[in-house]
Amino acid sequence: HGGSRESGAVGPGGLREADLNLQVALKIRDALVGAGYSVIMTRETDVRVPIVTRGEIAQALDPVANISIHFNAGTDAGSADPGTEMYHQIESSESKRLAGLMYEEVFATLDGYDINWVSLSDAGAMSRPNRSGGDYYGVLRRPGPVTSVLVEFGYISNRAEEELYADPVVQQQLAAATLRAVDRLVHTTDPGSGFTADPMFRGYGPSGA
Repeated sequence: HGGSRESGAVGPGGLREADLNLQVALKIRDALVGAGYSVIMTRETDVRVPIVTRGEIAQALDPVANISIHFNAGTDAGSADPGTEMYHQIESSESKRLAGLMYEEVFATLDGYDINWVSLSDAGAMSRPNRSGGDYYGVLRRPGPVTSVLVEFGYISNRAEEELYADPVVQQQLAAATLRAVDRLVHTTDPGSGFTADPMFRGYGPSGA
């Protein structure tokens, strides 16, 4: 997301996903750099970068991990728990492990807040196939062999969560959670958790861009 034509989800209070994604991604970058990692952003301002280009950047750099930051929308189901979703590449064990580690760290961070959450019944760390059985999301498919995850921290369409994620303190906590997950990916063999059952194709489009 990014730029005037691709705002992503918009919360009931008007918070644009594209803006929130960038705010959180910049804090994640600073946390990782502060811990000694090298980080390249696919965007640092409110501009649209096509998914094809994002995939090309990832392939050219061949990083330890490629993380696509998002906030979700579209569910009205109330939940006692955060509806955090982490999507991993179908054929990559390291991508699956990173998704599980991200899920553990982010869920634990958000679960400390007592608000009215929304969630899908299969929230967790999962894959999403296209018609041919490959990765539906272009940000997972196009980077090819690069370990990639798509992060949906929570639901910006939920007013309580929109207000929570707009708080810079909470954004910083999400950045710290991401740093912990990356550290565990690099320095441990922890498998992660929160994995849902492998999904069948459910009528999703052919490519997801």
